[in-house]
Amino acid sequence: MKFKISNSFKLLAVRLFVFMNKLIYLLFKTFTKVDNNLIIFEGTMGRFDESSWVFYHYLREKRKYRFIWMVKRPEDMPTNEDTLFFNRYCFPNNIVAEYYYAKAGYSFYTHTTSATKYKRLGQKKIFFGHGYAIKAGKGNGRNIYNNFDFGLATGDGAISTQALFVGCEPHELLPLGLPRNDLLIKNNGVGKDNPIVKDLSFKKLILWMPTFRDSTVNNLSESLCSTDTGLPLFDTEDKVVRLNSMLSQCDCVILLKIHRLQMKKTIFNKKYSNIVIITDKDIDAIHRQLYEIIGFSDALLTDYSSVSVDYLLLDKPIGYILNDMDYYKKDRGFTSDNPLDVMAGNYIYTEDDLYEFISDVLKGKDDSKEKRHLLVKKLHNAPNGNSCELISQKFNL
Repeated sequence: MKFKISNSFKLLAVRLFVFMNKLIYLLFKTFTKVDNNLIIFEGTMGRFDESSWVFYHYLREKRKYRFIWMVKRPEDMPTNEDTLFFNRYCFPNNIVAEYYYAKAGYSFYTHTTSATKYKRLGQKKIFFGHGYAIKAGKGNGRNIYNNFDFGLATGDGAISTQALFVGCEPHELLPLGLPRNDLLIKNNGVGKDNPIVKDLSFKKLILWMPTFRDSTVNNLSESLCSTDTGLPLFDTEDKVVRLNSMLSQCDCVILLKIHRLQMKKTIFNKKYSNIVIITDKDIDAIHRQLYEIIGFSDALLTDYSSVSVDYLLLDKPIGYILNDMDYYKKDRGFTSDNPLDVMAGNYIYTEDDLYEFISDVLKGKDDSKEKRHLLVKKLHNAPNGNSCELISQKFNL
């Protein structure tokens, strides 16, 4: 009985909070005018990052706007005269946040924006999104992204898939590319120059970016794909040790970037000679963005993550670990009947397949160039790193 009462109270509290936010927003709407020189940005769950970070810096160079950044830790942010860093994630800050949401002419965000879903005439909300969706969506569809005017797609050939994932109409998406890919293209180099591993010596660096299996958000976990290590294929510590030994013998390093939604596993605290395991905290520690280090690699290892479609722009080898593909299809599913259509590289189902991929990278063997080039033409409208420019032109900013 106590459990039911507790849940009912929480639901009532949430509804009351949303109702009060609406009233506060309407009050500010009544007494303010839309200011098209005031722009709100939001990154990933209160972070100063992603496409919002890139487009913000692009607009700052024009020096004619004022910016509001909604972040969880304003005290950690840089001091900029044109920018207010504000924590809207707590009371009573959320009340002040409603003032900015009611007044700002533009709002750009990569994930769910404020608790309010309201918008007035003259305002524009633009949803940057998370990249090309190979995985099927989870959640409540378009509603979770909060009443945007436009979302972004990487290119014309990505619109139908993104519309399916987001739960919107194709005409609501603009094929202008993603600002984070401007950063990726700008920071395209070899693995030896990767700032994360600057103290190591090796021939080639392969970046491994698996999508999450066991998530820190319960309803996002893929239970059929769960492993002791949180990794596909190398699902035991013994297998990881064997992989590290092989890498050591061939003088190759794997930089393993753990997905921010991946539940922590004991293996993430292990140290290996040729497998470097990092999280967002490690990238923050060197004051870089994730898309500033991805390009400093000689190849990518991934699976069903959107990063594989972004990485096509670098024209480097890609290996796809697909050993749990059938389980993933049953659990979460994909946005198309055949996700292999947007995968240009080695399909990896066994350890031997992975070792062969690593060998190909070391030898410079690359048989997927033609398919990569075709996919870039199909899926990317800003292959030269000019997404920010296209967005700015579209909205006269």
